[in-house]
Amino acid sequence: MSKEQEQCFLEARAFIAKNNLDPVRKLDDYDVLRFCRARKFDLPLVQVMLENYAKWRVDFKVENIERTMEFPELPEVLKCFNFAYHGVDKEGCPIHIECSGMITQALWRVTTVERMHRYMVVHHENQMNFRFPAACEAAGKRVETQIIINDLAGITMSTADRNVY
Repeated sequence: MSKEQEQCFLEARAFIAKNNLDPVRKLDDYDVLRFCRARKFDLPLVQVMLENYAKWRVDFKVENIERTMEFPELPEVLKCFNFAYHGVDKEGCPIHIECSGMITQALWRVTTVERMHRYMVVHHENQMNFRFPAACEAAGKRVETQIIINDLAGITMSTADRNVY
């Protein structure tokens, strides 16, 4: 990391603390660095992104979503859109497989877009709170990425419908 990048990182970390953007202390140095990288170490853009992220977590009630969301339709959803983890690659990164080609209007007969979105947030929180820490421990190093295999079998130009997705 260059001196300028390090300065941006340190200022972003101070900005988080000053503005109480991480009250439950979920953001570690690696996370803050991800925000910096995502905005090419442009501090004002990093700050906006951090503020938007913190606001979204509050507005979406992310801190309680794992404990409060019930998703009884999951077995039916998985018949229409199967997704799961399948071990790790040789670097220790989790492998996530999604069968997006299975998605049809049937999915929206068993759940709604809003509920599916909320469930995906639960899925992501579970990944960040449990799967990545376990992958780090197993690999003996920091694991920051995952491999996503998106199986598009069944999707063609003639069957692609923006209303399905």
